[in-house]
Amino acid sequence: MERDRALFLTRDVLARLVEGQAEWPLSLVREVYIFGSVARGALQPGDVDLDVEFDRQDARWKSELLTGLSYGYDPRRVFRQALVGRKRGVQITFDNCDDEDLDLTLLWRRGDDLSTAVARLHAIQVDPEAGRAERQAMLPEFEGMDRWLPYYYRQGLIEAIDSGAIQVERLVLEDRAVDDRVALRHLADRWPPTSPLHRAARAAFTYFIDRGVDPSQVRLHGQ
Repeated sequence: MERDRALFLTRDVLARLVEGQAEWPLSLVREVYIFGSVARGALQPGDVDLDVEFDRQDARWKSELLTGLSYGYDPRRVFRQALVGRKRGVQITFDNCDDEDLDLTLLWRRGDDLSTAVARLHAIQVDPEAGRAERQAMLPEFEGMDRWLPYYYRQGLIEAIDSGAIQVERLVLEDRAVDDRVALRHLADRWPPTSPLHRAARAAFTYFIDRGVDPSQVRLHGQ
């Protein structure tokens, strides 16, 4: 994207933050940093990378965290929805201010007004030689999917791999029809046939069946 578009998206996030500071969950936000290609001054950044620091001791947040973990969704989506809405081009990570691999630039701290934050944004010097920032926390298995795997997901997966807790293998699932009665019932109960999630789940079920996994032993998140 053009730098002007990146700056517009960043200003919009900051405006939402300042305007919503009195309401949960934005009332929990302590600081916002920018990093990546925009912070390096690139004229055509890949996207806007922001790091949000927030108060994790809040009782309502703890409840949201447990609910998200129980039902299979990312509880931090409440921050993304409040800060970004449906706009594309903004990637948000959380609580990475101590990460030495990220060159963070402070944009906003609790108590700042919008003009202060925007001034910090525009104080970043343009560098025509700066290209897109190298993706951090990458593995060959993540290539081409980093748009859907934010930095903090990739970082967490790599830490789990390095500790020996998990192994990661990249699979390409075939787009095939399912003829198993139980799998078909799972699909029909959960997604309409036009949904891309229906197609993805169909591919996953065919992979399971090929490996001898009984679809009746599969439990879908959220059910």
